[in-house]
Amino acid sequence: MNPNTPLPQSYLPDKENSFQFNWKAGLRYYHAMPKKIKKGRSANNFSSNYLALQIAQPVRTYNRSTVYSPLLDLEQTRQWSDNLLDNPTPRLLIAYGFQRRLGTLAYADLYAGPEIQFSDYHLGPSFSFQLHALVGLGW
Repeated sequence: MNPNTPLPQSYLPDKENSFQFNWKAGLRYYHAMPKKIKKGRSANNFSSNYLALQIAQPVRTYNRSTVYSPLLDLEQTRQWSDNLLDNPTPRLLIAYGFQRRLGTLAYADLYAGPEIQFSDYHLGPSFSFQLHALVGLGW
């Protein structure tokens, strides 16, 4: 079934899964590093506060939705994949964050800030507030 085919009104949305792959690139400025170095404290990128500028672009999305019709007692599943490089919607994030060591091999990273999404579909850019938390490995 074509994902753009409208469903009869007797169908009710049941489940939907969507996965999106993005590329990201960014810069971070660890503004507290010079003070830490002067004080003789540990100064690496896993233990400091920072300002970040990040751009992102969706590359591909995978969708799977299941709808159910109680009138027909019928369930239908639709799957599709879109290559999003043909229709760019870049995003720009300006954030403030911090990283801290968790033991000798792990770190925690938390950052938040406004994000602007540019799109040809809207009359102008759309704005959102992003909050990201990450626990990772680093040595």
